[in-house]
Amino acid sequence: MRAVIDIIKGVPEGQKVLVFCCFRDTMDLLEIQTKKLAIGVDQYHGGLSTKQRTTVLDSFASDLRMKVLLMSIDAGGVGLNITAANHVILANPWWNCPKEAQAISRCHRFGQDKTVIVYKVITQDSVETDIVKYQREKKDIVENVLDLIALPPV
Repeated sequence: MRAVIDIIKGVPEGQKVLVFCCFRDTMDLLEIQTKKLAIGVDQYHGGLSTKQRTTVLDSFASDLRMKVLLMSIDAGGVGLNITAANHVILANPWWNCPKEAQAISRCHRFGQDKTVIVYKVITQDSVETDIVKYQREKKDIVENVLDLIALPPV
């Protein structure tokens, strides 16, 4: 939590942050800490109606006081264009690497006019380090399989 808050505090004025979380409890705790710092924050998750989701995204894009959007990786990780943000924080690692890549791609899209900076926060000597290890192993397996079935150049 402290590392995520430190990153948010270090983001320059006028730039916005997407924080992807795997758990709603994490989002709630981060929201409390962010509000204590008087930083504009909102949440986007599966418990919101379609109308509420649209309102949150519109507010994040247009309200200059809104700096942080806490997003569920399930609800917000696919199919959205959020080019108002150029910082992405993955607050919890997810088993599925492509899901993390999709989440990052929410602000790394056509229309983005700033450099996108990505942070992946991992708690040392925790289950998170195991998840990252399994992510690497899965990626290596996929790459090896793809190398085996690759067709020779024509």
